[in-house]
Amino acid sequence: MSNELASTKILLCPNDVGRVAATNFATLFLTNISYALCNEADEKRPRVILVTDRNLSGFDFTGLPDNINCFILTSPDTGARSAKWRRGICHGSNTGIVALGDGSVHRFNDVRLVQTLVNYDPSTETDGGNLQFFFP
Repeated sequence: MSNELASTKILLCPNDVGRVAATNFATLFLTNISYALCNEADEKRPRVILVTDRNLSGFDFTGLPDNINCFILTSPDTGARSAKWRRGICHGSNTGIVALGDGSVHRFNDVRLVQTLVNYDPSTETDGGNLQFFFP
């Protein structure tokens, strides 16, 4: 990342009181990062979440290898229908920040978060109907 980012501070949300910025890339640990990264986002999927605050919750599966949490969008009972922002991390309950594959950044409340997730087309906007988020 040091070749792409000017500073480690960009990896820390100013509202995330549970994390501190790393002083340099050599000392960067997961505890210095505020954001979860979605594996499905790329420039060909501009509507898909690329990065989100780490207070996202409601997943179908949590604690998978490599700190992956996953929504199964092909399931009618997907956790995406009840996704929400957890209280006490970053922006508090009912609000969070997302960056989309098109480069835009948005503040979503719980309702907008759910609308966004359930309106994805699993066949074109995911690999196999899953949204996998890598959490720090």
